[in-house]
Amino acid sequence: MGGKKRIAYCLIYESNWRFVDPEQLNDQERHLIDELIETCGHGLMNL
Repeated sequence: MGGKKRIAYCLIYESNWRFVDPEQLNDQERHLIDELIETCGHGLMNL
């Protein structure tokens, strides 16, 4: 995933996190979020 697209996903997930039920995430979604946290948030999610 390219840099601009990755940042866009970070912003979307962070701004809409209140609508996410972490218990309902599938493995693919969890992996994407973990990857975004690591690369965009330097290990932290800005909630």
